[in-house]
Amino acid sequence: MVSGVRIEPMQVADLPEVVAIERAAFGEKNRDEKHFLEEMGRPWSRLWVVRDEDSAVRGFLLSWVVTDELQILDVAVDPQVRRRGLGLALMHHTFADARVSEIRLVLLEVRASNLAALTLYERLGFERTRVRRSYYPDGEDGIEMLLHL
Repeated sequence: MVSGVRIEPMQVADLPEVVAIERAAFGEKNRDEKHFLEEMGRPWSRLWVVRDEDSAVRGFLLSWVVTDELQILDVAVDPQVRRRGLGLALMHHTFADARVSEIRLVLLEVRASNLAALTLYERLGFERTRVRRSYYPDGEDGIEMLLHL
């Protein structure tokens, strides 16, 4: 793992930082505090934050456990600290937690244009399984990916 960082369950106090990262990564129309609060109340949701040495939230991961599968819904790292291994650390932590819960498959989808994310996921062993044509509201395709744990 990246030195000086720690990964912890998301807390209500983290929501302003999480939403700021979400908006910086994906734009104003994405998830807000209300959405994350709802997710925190769902027993199948898993929400993690990665903190730097100053305890500031620098990234987060939202996933759902569905029987023996983990569906990764949202991963974002503060654009100011990208390419330092924080997203990779979040993914490894999530996989370790999934293995404890006897999860066998990890699923996600990603924008076809998000080359940095595609590279990360393929480096982690994900395989592209299908293209969802015009999946996003702006018409961009989504790439479905799968990892066997």
